[in-house]
Amino acid sequence: MFKKILVGIVLSIETEIMSFEVEGECDWMTAELEDGTVLAIKPYIGQIARVGYDPNTGVPIYAVGTGFQLRYISVQKRNHVFPELVKAKISGECPWINVKIDDGSILKVKPNIVSIVRIGVDPAGVPQYMIQIQAAIQVQKIPKELIKKPAHKTMMHT
Repeated sequence: MFKKILVGIVLSIETEIMSFEVEGECDWMTAELEDGTVLAIKPYIGQIARVGYDPNTGVPIYAVGTGFQLRYISVQKRNHVFPELVKAKISGECPWINVKIDDGSILKVKPNIVSIVRIGVDPAGVPQYMIQIQAAIQVQKIPKELIKKPAHKTMMHT
């Protein structure tokens, strides 16, 4: 198996997709765009994967895949749009969501809207958007049997 070192973390190319349950969810958030368009966005947690282990602690590392539901509250139609990052005023925020993974781990996850990009228009002139959502993750519990012996010990020099 190939491994990749990324910012001091060992990531396996073979990720393990995990089953999980969530407690809580995001409410609809409003994004008022600079052109007058108003979007309603509801982020959700779509996937959890174990992607490797921290080489210093042996603790599993999880990646969270997010998605969103999108509704147009009001829209400014256009003939043609080149892809562009749009300024948006976001109202509301997602609370921390408790996630219980079937391996016994418990995470808290908070999806955050990072950017909105207008990527084009549909045949009716309605702008289409790509919305980037990034999840903050807090580890609440990792079962002891999931923790691997660290690959090496690090020493701090003073």
